[in-house]
Parts: sequence; structure tokens; C-alpha cells
Amino acid sequence: MPRFYVTPAGAGAKNGTSWANASAGLGAVNGLIGRAAATNPAGEVWIRADLGPYEVRATTFTLDKGGVSADREVRIRGVDASGNPMKAEVLGTRVEPWTINNPGSSAEVFRLNAGANYLYFSDFHAHNTGNGFVRVRMPIKGLRITDCTGRNISRFLENNLGGGATHASIAEYLVLQRITVRGYSDAFARIAYATENILCEDLYGDSERQDKSAFAIGIGLRDTAGPATFRRCTMKNHIDTSKAYQNGDGFSGEAQNHNVTFEDCIAANNTDGGWDFKGDNIRLIRCQALGNHRNYRMWGVSYLIDCIGTGPMDNAGTNPYSRCQVGSYGGVCYVIGGRYTGNAGYSYTCFSAEAGGTIAYSRATVTSDYANFKGEESVNDGKHAGRVELMTTTTSKPVLNVPTTYGFPENLKAVIPITANMPGALASLTGPYTGHFGRNGYWLSLKAQDYEGTTPKTMQQPIRFYGINQQFTDAVITVNITDVQDDPMDAATLFGPGGVTDGGWWDCSVAGTAWIDIDGTVPAVDGSFVARLDDISGRGRHMLQPDVTKQAVFRDDGTNQWLEVEKGDWYAAGSAGDYRFPDISMYTTIRRAVDTATRPLWGIPRSLNASTGDNFAVGMWTNGGASLRVRVGGSSVFCSSNSAVTNRDISISFQHNPGLAHTNNVQMLNREPDPGSPNYAAGIGGVMRFFTDGSFAPGYTGRFYAAVCTNRTDPEDIRFRIHRQLAQQIGVKFAA
Repeated sequence: MPRFYVTPAGAGAKNGTSWANASAGLGAVNGLIGRAAATNPAGEVWIRADLGPYEVRATTFTLDKGGVSADREVRIRGVDASGNPMKAEVLGTRVEPWTINNPGSSAEVFRLNAGANYLYFSDFHAHNTGNGFVRVRMPIKGLRITDCTGRNISRFLENNLGGGATHASIAEYLVLQRITVRGYSDAFARIAYATENILCEDLYGDSERQDKSAFAIGIGLRDTAGPATFRRCTMKNHIDTSKAYQNGDGFSGEAQNHNVTFEDCIAANNTDGGWDFKGDNIRLIRCQALGNHRNYRMWGVSYLIDCIGTGPMDNAGTNPYSRCQVGSYGGVCYVIGGRYTGNAGYSYTCFSAEAGGTIAYSRATVTSDYANFKGEESVNDGKHAGRVELMTTTTSKPVLNVPTTYGFPENLKAVIPITANMPGALASLTGPYTGHFGRNGYWLSLKAQDYEGTTPKTMQQPIRFYGINQQFTDAVITVNITDVQDDPMDAATLFGPGGVTDGGWWDCSVAGTAWIDIDGTVPAVDGSFVARLDDISGRGRHMLQPDVTKQAVFRDDGTNQWLEVEKGDWYAAGSAGDYRFPDISMYTTIRRAVDTATRPLWGIPRSLNASTGDNFAVGMWTNGGASLRVRVGGSSVFCSSNSAVTNRDISISFQHNPGLAHTNNVQMLNREPDPGSPNYAAGIGGVMRFFTDGSFAPGYTGRFYAAVCTNRTDPEDIRFRIHRQLAQQIGVKFAA
């Protein structure tokens, strides 16, 4: 077998033909790989390990040459002078000891571009290096890394595209064996795209609690990477305190990472999940989860066979009672055998099924040293209750009881319950229309469809339902979508020829309408206090607030623009008597802050005195909790409990006569208004006020994006189009 030689400084002719003529440094490796690949059998590149480290500073060593086939891999290996395996040290510039406040940085080591196929790295020690001892950034074939170590690095294996590539899949196989890494902030390995046939054996990763990396992880699968097999792998001490919710998983996978098996693996002391997997056919056999916040966090169809869970700990900056041994979140998890044991001093749930999820268990031993330990819990999270069930032994397939055909107008969100003769949950969806649907336990959800056509759009969605006996049943749900008039309507169209004759339109997303001064001469920028927001209807009813202590702050994140309203901020728009319309329709887009009190959003008062109590002739409040309150004439009506949830962009429309309110275009009020309300206009003495009313001062808190007012009860098609115009500006989907 031909061999090519590298030393840190090189020697002799530096042509790589012998130790006496060794090539100099890792920059020579790519060329030597090309020479090794030209032989049959393929040659090896020997990296001399006993002459000092190979320094990596700002330079990354790019490889675009590789082996010919899987049976002609080119091996790059660390050796001593006699050719015996010895780990060649690659030394970067990352600060050691690493600290949060002084992390330092270093370059990647080997960057694999297209052409770097069938490479085999072994016997290296990565020390103080950056985002990848090996980084795959373009599509390649076949990669094997074995018998390596790492110390104080960002990540050992990185699989993230670059250089104009559209993906960086590793085709045919990825093999990682006998690798130990201690001290890293990002991950042991990230494996992504369509990387296939993944084998990981005898890997040991200890982050040593290096902090402040979002989504710190041991080994994470993304995209459609898989299938994968892990044997005797340990991942521990992953932490992230950069956000209130502390991520940090041992092993994780996303919704399309299916067919993953773990045998005799360990995840310990991670601030979130020991395992956190969203795909299907995830099998854990004789695995151990020790002292993670959630030991086993499973979202799809998964199997825990003879596994161990001990002491879920309060590792995360979240509600301590969210600790659990096994959690199922919208999928079905089969717990077969095993032992789950708590620690003294900690209250937690053993089996926690949420979001329609199901846990079916058999032969599992559950013990705890703490009096408040709960053996199982089904959580209704405001969506669908979860279920914890004893596994049945029947071998019959579940029998579904669900219509096979449904019809909906476009833009309508819908939920289709999947009922069966036994508890269970849906598996991940497949097929050409998967992106139009979602699944949540035993519910199939239809996402809002935007469709233009004279005949219905037909979508056929296959489903697979798993029962608590490990059996499944397949079915196909047919959904027909029909077209409705839904073109967005902007201010120019609404207030143009043939449109409404009076009203106002205030919109933070329209450039050149937010001003620092009342006269509108100094444009607001991100962080500015806003004295004036222009009325773009052409009626001149600008939102004004001359007192800087009561002005909201303009925000621009590059995508959306809004007023950040704090308690006490408020604006007046127009002059007294401007809004004495026979009827009124009002539209608003907001994101309310967490606040249990009732806060005025907008209203037209009976008097000019802002300190007078609840004197709106017509108005709307964000109510305590997550609802709205509407006042028409002399009466108030409360909307649905979920009509204005906090920390979520909400689009609201309201028609005072007949008193209908919608949020995200779902009808919330259907009662007639106060009998005197059609004559409310006679009582109006004030101007339109935003965010304040005396009875509830201080007022609304949160984001304000836009508002529209018209002097009529808008026809349903017009109401929808205005509503959609405002909603789509902030990315809100809503129903017809």
C-alpha cells in the first residue's frame, strides 16, 4: 500500500515520499489525498504525531479530493516514526481554560468540499479548535472517523453547508467510532441534510458545561438524516443559560429524522432532554437517562425497551414541575420494561403525555424517594389532552371511525379528530400534501390554504394511527378546498373611488409615517420615541402624543415595524366629533404582553377627558388572561378565552353593528349589541384614543402594528380583505 508522509515542518524535498522528504503541515494533505487515490489499492496519508502539534490559526485546510469508492477509501492517520498509531495533535487558538466571558475562537480544521469522497480520518487529537475538526459543507460520499480525541473545542463534527452549496449531505455512509471529546460549547456532532446510513459506536462526549451556545447538544440529527444506529455512546453535561428556557440535550432529532436506534447509550445531566426526538420509529434499547431535566422527551412513534431513568433534576430555567422521566408530546411512546427512579427532594412526573400524546407502558418499574412523586400524568395543554395507558396485548389493528372526505373554504384552519376503538396517536405524515397538514396526537390539522380556482382543490393525505398495542392502521383523508374572494385590500383601494367615505388607517409598516416630532419632520428609527403616526387614509387623523413620557417606542427588526407600547403610553387621533359615524368597523394587529389585567386597546369616548372612567361609546380591551372585551353603547361583551393570547401576533376585526368580533378571522362574538348601540354616535364627544381609558389606566402593553377604521359595517368580503391585508404584513395566517 503506498504511503505519503507529513510532518509539521516537512523535510528534504518535501514531496511526501518518505519521512526524509515529508511534506510540510496539513496544507499538503489535499494534494497527497489526490496522489493516494490514484493508486489501487488506495494509499494512506501518514501524519507524524511525535514531532509536535500542527497549528491551526486563521487557516482552514480545505479538501476537495478523495477516494474512488467505498472499498478504496483514502485514510489520513496519525502515526509515530515507525507507523504505529499515535494521535497527531491539531492545536487551535481557542482560549483554555474556556470561559463564557473569554471564549476565544479558532478556525475549522478540515473543510470538506465537493470531491472529498471516501475519506477515513483516524488517530487525531483536536485541541482548542473551532467549529469542526471536520466540517462537511458540500455534498460528499462516504466519511469515516475513528480513534480520535478532542479537548476544548466548539464542535467535533460539523455538517453545515457553505460555498454556494444547496446542501451538504453525506451519501452512502457516515461512520464515527471510538471518539472521546471533553469540553465543547456547541456540540459533539451535528448531522444534517440527507446524510444516510449513520453508524456511531463508542462515542463519549462531555461538554463539561461549557455554556452560552444556543441549542447546546451532544449529537443532533436534522433535516432527513438517517437511518442511524448508536451503540455504547455517552453524552453529558450540555447546558445553555443564554435564554430563559435552557436548552441542552444529550441526543436529539427533528420531525423527519426517522428510523434511529440506540443501544446501551447514556445521556446524563443535560439541562433539557436526555433524548429529544421528534421523528418516528425511534428505538432505545437498554439506554440510561440520568439526571436530565426531561430524561426521555419523545414526539413521534418511539419505543423505550428495558431503559433506565433516574432523578430528573431541576436543570432548566423553566417550571420545575415540568421535570419528567418520559414525555410524549403529540406522538405515541411505548415504554416496555425498564426502571424509573426518583431522587429525594425533587417532585416530578414519571410518564407525562401532552398535546394529544399517548404513553403506553408495560412491565415498567416505577419508584421514588419523594412523597409528591406522580406515577403518571395526562396533561391538557389547551389543545388536546394526553393519555397514559396500560399497554394491551391484543394483536388486532386499531379500527378508525372517521369520515374520509371533508370540504372547507380556502384560508380556513380546521381540525379533524381521528377516533378509534383504542387510544393512540398519529405517526408523522407522508405524501405530497404533507406540508398542508399537521398532526397533534389523535388530531389531524389542516393549515390555511390560499387557493384560486373554479373547481375545488383536492388533497389526499395518508395517515397512520398507532394504537396502544403497537399495531397501526392506515387510511387516507380527502380534503376539498374551494375558492373565496380574498385579495388583500390596501389603504389606497379602501379609501379610493367607490370605497369607504370616512375613517382612518394607521400602519407602522408604511415607510415615512412614524415621526419623532408632532409636525412630522424627523423620521422615527428603531429605538425612537414616536410623537406622530400618520393616517394614510388621506383624512389627516394622525395619531398624536406631544408628551414624550407617554410616547411609545418605534421598533424595526428588519421584517416588521411596530410601536412598543408600555403602560401609560397613549395617542389621540383626529378631532372631537370626527367619528360620529352611523356604523363603525375597526381592525387592529397587535402582540399583547403577558398581563392579567384588563387594558384598553382603542376606543371612542363620550367626552374629551381622558381621565374620565370607562366612557367609551365603542371600544375594545385586552381582557385579563387571553381574551378580548368589546363595548358597544352601554354594554360590554367578553370574547372567547383564546381570542387574544399573549406573546403572539393577533389580527382583530370588529363590526359594531351587529356586534361581531373576529381574531385571526375566527368569529368570537355573535350576540346582538346593546339595543341603543346603533345610535351610539350621538353620544360621541371625543377623539379616537389608543391604549388608554380612565377606568383602566395605565393602559395596553405590547406591540401595536396597525389599525383601520371605517364609517360603516363593512361587507363580509371587504372585512376579510382588510383583515388579511393587515395580517399578512406580520405573517399571520387566518381563516376565511
